[in-house]
Amino acid sequence: MLPIDFNINGYNVKNIESNDLKKVLCCINNSNDSDDLIGEYETFTIEDIELRYAETLINSLEFFCGIFYNCDIVGIMKGRIETKGINGEVWLISYFLLNQYRKEGIESQILNKFETYAREKFNINNFNVIVMQKNQKVQDFWIENGYKIKRVTRGNICNDKMEISIYEKSIK
Repeated sequence: MLPIDFNINGYNVKNIESNDLKKVLCCINNSNDSDDLIGEYETFTIEDIELRYAETLINSLEFFCGIFYNCDIVGIMKGRIETKGINGEVWLISYFLLNQYRKEGIESQILNKFETYAREKFNINNFNVIVMQKNQKVQDFWIENGYKIKRVTRGNICNDKMEISIYEKSIK
């Protein structure tokens, strides 16, 4: 797992540990915002979370972070770095902050801090994110944060063919 650990305005973004998995499950399943995370309302099981965690543990270029506030997990950031020659890029698979913690632009502040962290720590200048095409609210968030649409494609999500948008941002 790629080591991630930074703080911003009282929020700590750091790697999930095995003893955090039940908190991750509660964060996702007790939220009406889970469509922001996966594009669909779906109930996860502890086995689902354990599998995603195990996959991340064995891959040195993946990260699975909790967003902690007052020792509670209030969001998730999951993705990977892909290397291409001397340049790499981040693919954000999931970025989620519970609605009640999205105040004063903290969701954007955490994202911007993550981008700076990745650039400084891992020499990453290119960022990509996958968004469900039907989720306009989430698309607007990425556009407001400087991401531009790269392409629209179809993906197999939850056994259903869905339109997905891929957004990108380059930071120099």
